Amino acid sequence: MGLAVFQGLKRRRVDSFFWVGVFLAFGLPMMFDLFRTSEVSNETLLKAQLFVLGFNLAFLLSNLLVLGALPRPRIAHPGTVIATSGGSHSSTLDIALNWLLFAQIVGLFLLLTDVYVSTGLGPLEVSSAGWHQVAFENRTYLHTIGVIFSVSGGAAAAVAVVRKHWLMSSLSVVISLLLTVMLGLRFFLIPTLAPLLFVFAVRCTIGMGRFVILSLSTVFITYAVFAVQVMRWQGPRSLFALLDASTAEMAVQQVLSAEGEFGNRNGFYFLVENMPERLSFGAGQTYVRLLLLPLPTGWMAGIKPEDYTQILYGYYYPDESSAGGTLHPVVYGDSYANFGPLGVLTAVLWGGVYGMLDRVLRRAGDKFWIMLAPVATFSLFLARGAIYSAAAHLVYPGILSAGIWFLARIRLRPVS
Repeated sequence: MGLAVFQGLKRRRVDSFFWVGVFLAFGLPMMFDLFRTSEVSNETLLKAQLFVLGFNLAFLLSNLLVLGALPRPRIAHPGTVIATSGGSHSSTLDIALNWLLFAQIVGLFLLLTDVYVSTGLGPLEVSSAGWHQVAFENRTYLHTIGVIFSVSGGAAAAVAVVRKHWLMSSLSVVISLLLTVMLGLRFFLIPTLAPLLFVFAVRCTIGMGRFVILSLSTVFITYAVFAVQVMRWQGPRSLFALLDASTAEMAVQQVLSAEGEFGNRNGFYFLVENMPERLSFGAGQTYVRLLLLPLPTGWMAGIKPEDYTQILYGYYYPDESSAGGTLHPVVYGDSYANFGPLGVLTAVLWGGVYGMLDRVLRRAGDKFWIMLAPVATFSLFLARGAIYSAAAHLVYPGILSAGIWFLARIRLRPVS
């Protein structure tokens, strides 16, 4: 996985987001399991590792086949755009940046409005309320639209760095952090910070100093994810609480114990150990639901399958199944739960998807940068095992990002 991350960044490929995600969700915590006493049997660990090996090899092979089968792009690699200045393309990117930041602000407004409509809580009261109340209960369509705008607009931070607008980049990061701590939803960090780190990584050859900065940034983001999880239950949530001593202590304990967000791989082990003897495989339920993505769930009762992660949650937490929830057993566990050992073949699909994304985005010129936020969010949700949500975060914010680029291009057309 580490080699795949390095090669992805070296070649400036977007699948590097995916490999970072699976390394953090499975590869890193798995190392704890190999070098300490674990409740998981050696047989289960071996079966899980063999499945992961098969999945990764199928992914890489599919990705390389798609990249090799398609014609090479005729334009300069997007990494060279950073060195350019002036011209219509850079002007388009500047206009797109304004639209992206506007979209991010609209997303913030819609999400806070949704909380007010659902709970009666104003912006100053959100952080002190229960995170489940403000993040999940009685959500309206405003929440869905707000997420789309926030994910698409999150690219503003990276685009601003490309265009050297440091103040706008800082503002975008602050909005992302505010959303994260106010609602307790950690994924709002992804569309802003992941593309930002990607831009930093591909600007030039990564020397030791740049590698250290990237590593420390990744450590801080990982810490922030765990700290927000701690604040969900301890409260109140605020930017200052991120650096609170008690919050930091509990977050570090979760990291060192390989639990919290690192605990998702335990769901994978559970499925390997219990399927199909105690639990039947899902017969591709996740992917049937994925094919019906454009159709609203409320209108498709009896046709669109239930979210399979909710069913898995009931298996994993039988005493809490009535309360509802989702289990995300990383991408490996979801593939295994749907198809058993043949689930390694789902990697052929995802490897091909990334091959196509790389080809399309490399042809996109400056548009490459504004599409990084939907792609990064898709990748990390996919790595976590939230397959349906991953696809939704790619499709809908991706359409909005393309629309923003279209609006920016219209502004530059001469009036006849």
